[in-house]
Amino acid sequence: MSLVPNDWIKEDFLALVLDYAAHADLEISSAERAYMKNLCGEAHCEKAAAFNEAHSDYDVVQVLADMKEQFFPGAEGTSQLTQHLLVLFHADHDYSHLEHSLMRGLQRLW
Repeated sequence: MSLVPNDWIKEDFLALVLDYAAHADLEISSAERAYMKNLCGEAHCEKAAAFNEAHSDYDVVQVLADMKEQFFPGAEGTSQLTQHLLVLFHADHDYSHLEHSLMRGLQRLW
């Protein structure tokens, strides 16, 4: 059974990517939260956070892999996601080792 939500839009998916990534260093700063809310909207961030909380890391990564091409297709989409992630990781002026590792993992995934 697929966990991919059928009713999600681009902002929901992007919010999930950012929420998952923001947890990389086990701490979401207020600057990271503000960036996510400004980019995606509060309702989309809440939906993504609830999904992330209700599912295992493995399940969330599977959903990210399965939905990426729907909302951010091809190399251009990957580039856009990478830029959003870099802004998120630099929002608190601390691009940690854990965040670097997650970025490499997501780039391999996509």
